[in-house]
Amino acid sequence: MPSETRTIVFDNADIKDAIAVHHPDSGIDDPDELGRLAISNDEGISIQVMSKDGGTVAVSLDEDELVAALIAHCRSYNIPIPQKAVKSMVIYAGSVGLQLEIP
Repeated sequence: MPSETRTIVFDNADIKDAIAVHHPDSGIDDPDELGRLAISNDEGISIQVMSKDGGTVAVSLDEDELVAALIAHCRSYNIPIPQKAVKSMVIYAGSVGLQLEIP
């Protein structure tokens, strides 16, 4: 049976916006408060966002939290995300992708 794979790629500004607006535990209201992103793929994908001064970690998310924030970000832009799709993260050079495996 055929299946579909779709990837939605986000740049750093989109990721910061998704975390600030759609991650309730971040405590951050304005994406401009966020600085550099550090993406890790050691034991599953995780992301740390540094504060604007670069010295402290403003927020740290695991893969599930990041997927939830990015899905909410897509919905705010009316980008359809199939409910039955298997969702995962993919790391690209300089960006992150939300991969959807649609049965």
